[in-house]
Amino acid sequence: MMPEQGWVKDAETGQYCHDAAVQVNAPAATCFELWANFEALPSIMTYVKKVTRMEAQVWHWEARVAGRDEAWDAEMTQFVPNEAIAWHAVRGLRNAGTVHFAATAAGCLITVHLCYDPPFGFLGDFVAERSVNDEFHAQLQQDLLNFKHAVEAGNYDQYRRAA
Repeated sequence: MMPEQGWVKDAETGQYCHDAAVQVNAPAATCFELWANFEALPSIMTYVKKVTRMEAQVWHWEARVAGRDEAWDAEMTQFVPNEAIAWHAVRGLRNAGTVHFAATAAGCLITVHLCYDPPFGFLGDFVAERSVNDEFHAQLQQDLLNFKHAVEAGNYDQYRRAA
């Protein structure tokens, strides 16, 4: 169970884990298609600045978190159309996560589970626990709401893959 602040430090990995969800009044297939266009995720996720495909299942990510530019290469470990996407970093900022798309009577429930290891060891942990995690979690929830509103309003051309 997630504590009140929305994040927890995983006892096994030492990573900080965030869970967030949003109910979208649209089919799971639509939500999945739009989210799976990784290059468009900077339109959804505030911290993500650029995503570039490197190999069939490897993507290079650039983000700005807590005033620092961070980068990593993530390998897709699961890609089940209309259901789930999972990844883990193979280089750079250590992180991993899943995004699930569950069909519901009201449309699609999107749940995000994201874990990361802040850089700089003890100092990184200190800053993460004092401010970064709360700010990141609040923004993650807002980003999900922004995605929900764009999809429900039909304003999602920026999320579609170029033809």
